[in-house]
Amino acid sequence: MTVTDTPNSGAMGERRHAAPRTAPGAWLAATSARLAASPAIYASKVALVVVLSLYAAFLLDLDHTYWALITIPFIVQPDGGTTVWRATGRLLGTLLGCFSGFLIAVLFGQTGEVAVLAAAVFVFIAAVFGRMQRGLDAYGYGSGALVTLIIILDTGPNVDNAFTLALARTTETAIPVVIAFIVMLVVFPRSISDQAAARLRETREATLKLVHAILCYDPDAVGVAYEPTVLPSLSAANIALRGLAYERTRRNHLRPRMTAVALALHKLAIRAETGRFALTHVPDEARDTDISAARRRFAAAVERLPAADSSAEQRLAAANDMAALAETLHPRQVLPPEGGDLSDRGLRVGAAFFRMRIMALAVEELMRAEAALVDPSRPAEPIAPFAGRYFDRLGALEYALRPTIVLLVLSAIWFATAWPNGLVLALIATAVTLIFPMLAPREARIAGGKALGIGIWCGGAIAMVLMILLPNVEGFGALALILGGAIFAIFYTAQGPQNIPYAIGSVIAISVGFQPQNTPVFEPVGLVNTAITLTLLPVVLIIALTVIFPEDAAWIRRHLRRATDRLLTEATTKRNTTDGGAGTLIAQFVDILVDLGLSIAPSDTPGIHLRTRARAAMIVSGELHHQRRIEAAGHLPADLAAFGPRLCTAVLVSAQVRRGPADLTVFAELRETLRRLYRRTDLDEEARLESLRYAAVSELLAAILATGQLSRRPEGAHAS
Repeated sequence: MTVTDTPNSGAMGERRHAAPRTAPGAWLAATSARLAASPAIYASKVALVVVLSLYAAFLLDLDHTYWALITIPFIVQPDGGTTVWRATGRLLGTLLGCFSGFLIAVLFGQTGEVAVLAAAVFVFIAAVFGRMQRGLDAYGYGSGALVTLIIILDTGPNVDNAFTLALARTTETAIPVVIAFIVMLVVFPRSISDQAAARLRETREATLKLVHAILCYDPDAVGVAYEPTVLPSLSAANIALRGLAYERTRRNHLRPRMTAVALALHKLAIRAETGRFALTHVPDEARDTDISAARRRFAAAVERLPAADSSAEQRLAAANDMAALAETLHPRQVLPPEGGDLSDRGLRVGAAFFRMRIMALAVEELMRAEAALVDPSRPAEPIAPFAGRYFDRLGALEYALRPTIVLLVLSAIWFATAWPNGLVLALIATAVTLIFPMLAPREARIAGGKALGIGIWCGGAIAMVLMILLPNVEGFGALALILGGAIFAIFYTAQGPQNIPYAIGSVIAISVGFQPQNTPVFEPVGLVNTAITLTLLPVVLIIALTVIFPEDAAWIRRHLRRATDRLLTEATTKRNTTDGGAGTLIAQFVDILVDLGLSIAPSDTPGIHLRTRARAAMIVSGELHHQRRIEAAGHLPADLAAFGPRLCTAVLVSAQVRRGPADLTVFAELRETLRRLYRRTDLDEEARLESLRYAAVSELLAAILATGQLSRRPEGAHAS
């Protein structure tokens, strides 16, 4: 679903209803796209941002230009959307830090120890609020804490200079933000829409492959959940779509349509997981002839779905075919005659048809969302993005204490030893300990810390070369050429997210060690001392990550178990029947699966069980929402509706969230009540259909509880 400027191009067949481009115009567009994606162009743009930021800082006669340079590797990204996203967070955080740093410096700056304690409190608060956000949205809080520390520690007891220093430090960190806006969006701008489209293509392929494997009952594929394939690509697509929101271009109007496709894919994946579970664990469902025939028809329809480059008309035709298929899977197809008995097989077939029907409707929704994306002239339904992230209160406290403790410990060492570079280490180590986990995946943090150390030594060597070369040349042009060339080499070499810590470490070493300014001061001895000091930075970071509330396997299991308990309790106690309420709960389950579940190693058997438990709890939450919707519709006989609280209690007890003996007899009683109701002749068809749907929910809940997958410990589960 690549969003380009050419009319009949892009994944999922995106087309623009506009006059065809001339051959020269198409050639220029293609050439511009290739240049924007070139690693050399990206490195050149970073170097240009560095040079222009220095030039602006020199014009304003700022004395700590290295803060401008340190900002750059954190905000300048290959695509415009992510750059603007990070730069916006950095700018807002800088303004927050300016105000808070000035206020704390004025109120507490007379005493160094008190000022550090006040700064530590602010760092803690900023980290907690940052933990409430998702991805780069948290970066603003980290930036605010960094600027606050810069102002407080640089001001010291000189309270009279607090405003001047606050203004200068804020200006130094704001300059590269503004320049990054200009350079990244003007000089060969690269849209993040291509990345979002690629992730959606991957998610589409993985989701439809999973659906087809489930319908065909492929034992090898059915046992694979959507975490290893669908969920990571969907999470990456959501991040890219969030970045696309910051691109104020004509491409941005496709973002709501792309979001609709992402939501449709996720709904289909969850419904497929529900069907997979029933097919695997509901007794005899896999062998029933009617169910097998319906599955084969459904699988054949999935095979006929349009390819990724098909037209909107083809997708709409496929949507209509799916709607027709859904009608053949309507539970009314298996209703016994009025007053007739409902056998175990009839209940099983009706429940299977119900689940396949909602899966077919999800495929229909996906096809219509893709058609609206392929042809933007078609009307599209307004769509809301995924809800906010799940907020782990205990995890936020532990996360916030880490940089707070680092600041207090390093500040105490600085006060006790009067070490000249202790201030720099305390400041940068605290900021990196706070910001680095916001940007780096959990499994890459330790390796990233080591790469940061290597980058610091490489940057120190480059800074030494600069000190040797620059005394022999004059003028800003020479500085720009030499320093810009060094930055170009760093970012051209360190391509890809996995290598960015090398670039960050190098730029930090060059910025703090070389410290370019209007009146250059070349101190090789000072550079060596700075390099030795900064070498401690990755050491402090790794110690903080591995000693202070380490997010190891035990930590992940503990927090995943607690989060699942909390969300499952919410699903069973809140009587929300709206789609928005259910969507928020499902989105939070997805968040913990992405944040915690995907960090579990394949060899971690207890962790894998807890990830399976979270997925089963997500399915249970969706089924309980179906149950409440059916109860609220008003067609369900009161005899069946009375089972609702007992079903919720059985779920909580089986999940070991509520103490007490498991009451699994409720499912047999519900089944017998359903049979008794079907023998009556005073129930209309709608009541009988709603009763069958309600029983389908009950049967799936019973199957999930019977496997023990909701148990807190793997000993209570099988086939999970």
